[in-house]
Amino acid sequence: MQLALLYPALLATVSFGMMVLLMVYVVPDIVRVFVSRGAELPFLTRALIALSAFIQAFGLYVAVAALVLFLLGARWIRVPGNRLAVDRRLATRAPFHRFSRQHNAARFAGSLATLVGSAVPLVEALHAAAAVTPNRFVRDKALTVAARVREGLSLRAAMAEAEIFPSMLVAIVASGETSGRLAPALDRASGELERELDALVATLVALVEPMVLLLMGGLVLMMVLAILLPIINLNNLVTI
Repeated sequence: MQLALLYPALLATVSFGMMVLLMVYVVPDIVRVFVSRGAELPFLTRALIALSAFIQAFGLYVAVAALVLFLLGARWIRVPGNRLAVDRRLATRAPFHRFSRQHNAARFAGSLATLVGSAVPLVEALHAAAAVTPNRFVRDKALTVAARVREGLSLRAAMAEAEIFPSMLVAIVASGETSGRLAPALDRASGELERELDALVATLVALVEPMVLLLMGGLVLMMVLAILLPIINLNNLVTI
């Protein structure tokens, strides 16, 4: 996921950085010519001048404030209760819940398949598989599944009771329990979840890349128009 979104993120970061540099070092010199003529400039040009002046005056403060907020947010999310609340939201609320569940279920099923296939007792395997599940909310649900299996409930019933695992995984687990081939069933489920996850990521990247290009292109177009409008509308630049 991170690698797939690396290109759009890098493209957006570089484009935004270049726009900021243009606003700070290039735009002021260009628009200064228009301002010195004393003519009334178009709204878009005046907005560009105001934005450039704001970035020059307060850009450093905004960058420092953003960095401080980022560091405070990173410190806040390291608190276990806060991290659990964020993970719960990711796993249960749109628009990220489907991706989060698929990703965590694939990790859980793959680890559990390896452990069960190595003849590790099911309850111990469930605890170990839960430990490598990234989302802490899903991890707690997996530990609840382990506790319910220890009490004598079937794995399928315990996972269905948790209401956090994809229905496809629960169905394949039921089939594996019935046939006595739980490890191959979990391995097959993990593969299916990974393929669905790859399809979701591919769709997301296919949507994000053109959105980033359109957004950056639109912003650049606005800057170009703000500079060209006074040149095109020469009558507005003539001092009477």
